[in-house]
Amino acid sequence: MVKEVWDVCERWVGILSVRQESVLSHYHHFQLSMLITKGNQLWKILWVTIVIETWIHRNKVVFRNEFVDSVKIFSLIQIRG
Repeated sequence: MVKEVWDVCERWVGILSVRQESVLSHYHHFQLSMLITKGNQLWKILWVTIVIETWIHRNKVVFRNEFVDSVKIFSLIQIRG
């Protein structure tokens, strides 16, 4: 599910990236060389939004027996991001 969400988000902004294994490495490498510092700060906020929405949805699947829905997660990321 998480891979699908990241794939959809990357296609949305028009990039292709290599994902790191650890969360911390993924966060540190989640930047665009073509952006200035302010742009990359906003880019990092998008990263946090993706992680939070994915975690919230994961909890709904585990604790409320909801179905995995990467499109729903992506929609919430767009709204909150």
